[in-house]
Amino acid sequence: MRLLSLVFTLLLISVAVIYYMKSGVMVPGNASNQPITHQEAMDKTKQTINDLNKALEKQNKQIEALEATDN
Repeated sequence: MRLLSLVFTLLLISVAVIYYMKSGVMVPGNASNQPITHQEAMDKTKQTINDLNKALEKQNKQIEALEATDN
């Protein structure tokens, strides 16, 4: 009986996770205010992180250049 209960619980959790992944998620600031899929949200997050890393690298180079001129 415990095994059946465990299997049922895992199945229920799996269905909930799959439903969440397939359905859209609302993203604050989304211009059209339409739900986007989990994969689209992850792609946008990765792109934002890449953009921030590039900006940080650029600022670090500018700081290094300023420090080099001070010496």
